[in-house]
Amino acid sequence: MTTSLDRPQRQSPIAIIAGLFNLNALQGLIPIFFVAGTGNRALAAIVLPLALLAVIGLSTLTWTRTTFWIENEELILEKGVLNRSRTQIPLDRIQQIGTEQGLIQQIFNVRRVQVDSAGSVSSELALSAITDEVVAELRARVVGADRVGEAAPPTAALGYSPPPLPGGGTTTAPLPPYPAGLAPPPGTGPTADSTTAPAPRPPAPLAHAAAEDRRTMVMRHEFRDLVELAIARPSTQTVFGLLALSGFGIGGAVEGFLKESITGVVAAVIFAVLAIAAVIAVLIIGTMLREFQLTVWRSDDGLRLTAGLLNKRERIARTQRVQFVRHKQNLMERLFDRTSVYLPQASAGTGDLEGIAAQQFTVPAAHNSKVDEVSDLFLPASRPVPSQHIDRRIIGRLTLLEGIIPACIIIVVGGVLLTLDDVPTWVSLMLFAAAVLIVVQARISAVIHHRNYLWDVDNNVVTVQRGWLNVERTVAATRKVQSIHIRQGLWHRRKGLAKIEFGTAGGSFEIANIPVETARQLRDDILFDVETDSGAWM
Repeated sequence: MTTSLDRPQRQSPIAIIAGLFNLNALQGLIPIFFVAGTGNRALAAIVLPLALLAVIGLSTLTWTRTTFWIENEELILEKGVLNRSRTQIPLDRIQQIGTEQGLIQQIFNVRRVQVDSAGSVSSELALSAITDEVVAELRARVVGADRVGEAAPPTAALGYSPPPLPGGGTTTAPLPPYPAGLAPPPGTGPTADSTTAPAPRPPAPLAHAAAEDRRTMVMRHEFRDLVELAIARPSTQTVFGLLALSGFGIGGAVEGFLKESITGVVAAVIFAVLAIAAVIAVLIIGTMLREFQLTVWRSDDGLRLTAGLLNKRERIARTQRVQFVRHKQNLMERLFDRTSVYLPQASAGTGDLEGIAAQQFTVPAAHNSKVDEVSDLFLPASRPVPSQHIDRRIIGRLTLLEGIIPACIIIVVGGVLLTLDDVPTWVSLMLFAAAVLIVVQARISAVIHHRNYLWDVDNNVVTVQRGWLNVERTVAATRKVQSIHIRQGLWHRRKGLAKIEFGTAGGSFEIANIPVETARQLRDDILFDVETDSGAWM
């Protein structure tokens, strides 16, 4: 069946208007402001219309020279006026199709579309004005491509042989079947010598409308939820702003007190309170605009998130694409009984979670009663509760590095100052007291770190939890693991410890400071699970 995406087509003409507001188009308006500033009306009457026509003409030409379509199960985008480019993305490698609606898109009922694949950290394909019908068809074709053939788990690429059985020999677990319509590699399988051509792929079903009808709402952030979200997840700039304003108010209060002016003290305190309240109000309003009516839907193929007032956005986390689940709780979120859920999807990033934000589906400040409902879609129902601790010798190492060594430096400085006649003795005594406090604080922090760093591997699931005030828990199915590295520094080799790092297509996580024998056993067990697991890893 031929659909609209089977032939090259342009975006909605609204893309011409949207193109007028991008950075490249705005650069063409620089002559307008320059001429306007000269006061030469005759010159302005000539330059201004020409500049406006040039910007409109460039946007129109860009629109006419941008086409996209689907051919041979690949999404193709061709664009460029002088320098032409062609982007081809296999449908079964698309991780998500995100949409946004700015003010212009909302007025004309079109969407800005971003397509993320497993081969890029940022969006690999972007279109500024697409109708809802085209977006729905594109998503249906991507879902249909996944149902035709899912990726098989990695096997020999990991370079691992199954361990020997107790009676001798090795395990010979059967490999998972190849996806429908695809032939095994030459020289493998019972039909290795056959010359029969692989069966063609069936057309992708257009089942988007039915999937829409089957989706159910998991959660929605109301006004109170947004307020708690804004308070629980302040940005770094807001934190610094609050500290600066608080310091200004306290400084004014101290100054007023020294001048014995009660009026100055009261005025400084009132100013500090009002300033902090104003910053909190701005933060809440910004959060309300960005996360307005944040709603998470559950459907047959994953989760869908919609949010935003002035700039509406939509994100999708598809079940097979999510590589692991990460829960984070800061102190304020714990007070509000909330947890933020991060679902990294396949990416070509370096492994750092913060470096793959484009492929990450985030549910901010979800109520704890909803966290399991979100996670159950991507993880086995029976997940281990982490109960194993890292090696206790890390306490002494952290105490040495973060407490004793800095304290010794401070004591030496205090001793030098004590020999100087023009330096009061109390300065050195304060430094000595600070050195003692640093050692005590480092010891307490090291004990807390050890007590709250927990891990476990059970039921083909790896769980790692760490942190006290800010708690972070990472849960991953072993079949998602792509690589395992065991690392040892000089101290680790002396103590017989190691750090084991698990790499997935969506990032990496680690278990640090465990016995090296335990790390090697974990590596062998998990790689064996990967070899014998017939489930799809993506």
